[in-house]
Amino acid sequence: MIKKRKEISNIIILILLLILLLISFLLYNRKRKGNNNNNIDNNQDYANQDLNNPGFLIRTNNNWLGKDPNYKGKFERFFDIKYGVRAAIKNIHSYYYIHNLRTVSEIINRWCPSNNNSYIEFVRARVGSESIDINDSKQLKNLMFAIFDFEGSKKWKSLSMQEREKVYNEAIELL
Repeated sequence: MIKKRKEISNIIILILLLILLLISFLLYNRKRKGNNNNNIDNNQDYANQDLNNPGFLIRTNNNWLGKDPNYKGKFERFFDIKYGVRAAIKNIHSYYYIHNLRTVSEIINRWCPSNNNSYIEFVRARVGSESIDINDSKQLKNLMFAIFDFEGSKKWKSLSMQEREKVYNEAIELL
């Protein structure tokens, strides 16, 4: 009788362990795959989407002008690229005026926390210095264009320099 109880206890323990293992497996796969509500795990896939977000701002609760409120992906999506450019400029303004970030390194380390030195070097070369003064309109534009070029948005890359200038100026007018 004691032997039977022990066998039943062992079977119950084994069943509980299998249930825990199954639950763990399901939770792991759910996290890995996302919930398929417009989420994409591969950043390269984002670059090929038409998010109108050349700075690849991560989706937040911020109510950006021109933001698509129904999009649930990792990054913000805007109705027009000028709104994505505007949001990126506003983001840089907050880095500069609120967080007192005044160098390329500080700005890029905040923009892309998992950055590498090649990002900083790329932007620094395009801006022409390590220090940043966003009150200098040419320096701000060089900073923004460098970030957009490095981030690799397919839509931004498809624009001619004249079209980029037009979009940028429209975004500045919306500030």
